[in-house]
Amino acid sequence: MWQKTEKDDLVYYTLPRWEERGARLVMTTRRGGVSEPPFDTLNLGLHVGDDAAAVVVNRERLLAAVGGDGERFVSAKQVHGREIRYVTAADGGRGFDDYGGAFDDTDGLYTDEKDVWLATFYADCLPLAVFHPEKKLLGLAHAGWKGTYRDIAGALIDAMSVDSAELWCAVGAGIGPCCYEVDEDFYRRFRERYDGADDWFRRAESGRPHFDNAAANVALLTRHGVRRENIDVLSACTCCREDLFFSYRRDQGRTGRHSLLGALI
Repeated sequence: MWQKTEKDDLVYYTLPRWEERGARLVMTTRRGGVSEPPFDTLNLGLHVGDDAAAVVVNRERLLAAVGGDGERFVSAKQVHGREIRYVTAADGGRGFDDYGGAFDDTDGLYTDEKDVWLATFYADCLPLAVFHPEKKLLGLAHAGWKGTYRDIAGALIDAMSVDSAELWCAVGAGIGPCCYEVDEDFYRRFRERYDGADDWFRRAESGRPHFDNAAANVALLTRHGVRRENIDVLSACTCCREDLFFSYRRDQGRTGRHSLLGALI
């Protein structure tokens, strides 16, 4: 179960059960940083128009609180695709203080080495994490609707080449079905691609479909063999919770990024 932590003005969520088995996972919020509006305050994205020096301070502050290090930090330029990269300590520092140094065109990262801090970024899209507690493998993936449609969760599991029944998975905070109104074409595309996709939508009073990205990814994970009892979901809508999260939809594109970070320890 996700657990909320408040430390040195920072607010973030962790999974103590994972930590007991050797993986530290951190779902950040927007609180505890130095960035000015509209990126206030703990913006961790270098690519959104914020002052880069402020972002680096935010990253340093967060990593100090959770036991990380910028020299072991690895990030990617996310493009809503299916590219997954294996990461080692040799990749440490990629994208930490220079967006150009991050891996190109990548939406998933995984490692089997300790103290390599994988980092992915969000402002409504859904954070995913996959952990094999016996083999000590950890992966993160960025699942916007396009990533979900393309089954980024399955791509990450396939890349890690493990028995999915032995995996632990986590779903972080993303935009909820309360706020995620979509059009009929969006609804039709998912129904045509996936059996049972009706269960991932609800109808508002207006009659328009609303998408439940978390439900979709939980369903896809279980279809790949992950046990439902091994999936932890952080039930918080990034669009509703302006006090805690950035939201691309709510803020009309001009906003910061929170992050899902993880490392084997």
